[in-house]
Amino acid sequence: MPDGVTFKKLTKAQGAALERHYKRQRPSLLDEAAAPLISGGLPIIIGTALASIAYIFRDTLQEELAEVGGGVGQFINEGIWDTAVFPVLDAIGARKDPKTPKMVLLNPDANPRDYTYAGPLTRCQRWEADLVDWESRGGGGLDRAFILRRMIDEGCEKPASVEQGEWSRLKP
Repeated sequence: MPDGVTFKKLTKAQGAALERHYKRQRPSLLDEAAAPLISGGLPIIIGTALASIAYIFRDTLQEELAEVGGGVGQFINEGIWDTAVFPVLDAIGARKDPKTPKMVLLNPDANPRDYTYAGPLTRCQRWEADLVDWESRGGGGLDRAFILRRMIDEGCEKPASVEQGEWSRLKP
């Protein structure tokens, strides 16, 4: 203790203020543990969990991969979606109806507006219009497969823009 320094008793308010000051200075346990966990431990834990799941279900995954016949990307795009995602989407009733309405305005950009409609369109024609609309926006993947799967489920004919191999793979 330095010479000439005297200590005086702190009041309750001063003691509380000093405690608050020290709490702000000292990092919390979460702050201390989060950085090393995120930088080192969490990716290892997630990787180990995924590897364990893949090891446990390796026979099923290999069968699915053999059925798809393409590469790993195609397996993920079609095999996993077919066995895991589509049943869940069907169960929750996601997108049971096509986005295209039964009656479609033929010339929406006409000035003055021309209220000439095409329709009524069948459900298959509406699903095909959804497919064409999705492809025109550069879409693919899950939504394309979902639309094609709905078309197959409803007994629609294969659209001309869809290859027979893709159509056959999506059949249940």
